[in-house]
Amino acid sequence: MLPEKRAHLTLMRAHNGQAPYNALDLGKMFDGSVYYMVICHSNHGDIPGKAKGSESWYSFGGKEHKTHDFSYIVAQGRSPAMNHSLIPGSIVHLTSKSHGKNLRIQRNGQVDGRGGKGEWATFRVQGRGPHVALHLASHAHQFLAIKNNSLTYGTGGKFCTLHVKSNPDGTVCLESLEHPSQHVGVRQNGDAKEPHQTGTGQDGCYFVNFA
Repeated sequence: MLPEKRAHLTLMRAHNGQAPYNALDLGKMFDGSVYYMVICHSNHGDIPGKAKGSESWYSFGGKEHKTHDFSYIVAQGRSPAMNHSLIPGSIVHLTSKSHGKNLRIQRNGQVDGRGGKGEWATFRVQGRGPHVALHLASHAHQFLAIKNNSLTYGTGGKFCTLHVKSNPDGTVCLESLEHPSQHVGVRQNGDAKEPHQTGTGQDGCYFVNFA
């Protein structure tokens, strides 16, 4: 169901394998990945299908076919009610409630909560359907990631997609979409905290400050 009657659907061409903000998704499939509703542009015509990353699939003639040429189905006419402050396209600092400084990806790829306001602690929010990913504003291919039970960096794949949870005090918590219940966490000394040990308590909360 669309957010309100004035909303309408439009098509947005796939680019770089990333779903645009407000793209309609089909939820998680058997492999744990999120698939999106798309129109596949094929030799058989424009046919509804599903997509993940840079690939899409559609049915024709009793068989499943694959194509890299497709468009996402996107709800427009209004933005859905945002219940958090990580607005796609915005540039932010994430201040740890536990440590008081900013989350950062260091030059060597390690993540901690001892950042200031420089390039390694300044993130751009990327919309991924109802979720987000966070990459360094000045280094577009370095994303926050949760993988192998570590808070680390990635290049934009499935381990970088985050579900945002809002808290009454204005902070947000960032949960891995690929590994539910694992969160981005910083200890009181500024060290990264193991995601499986991080919930929605103080170590997993961040104030969002626009850069």
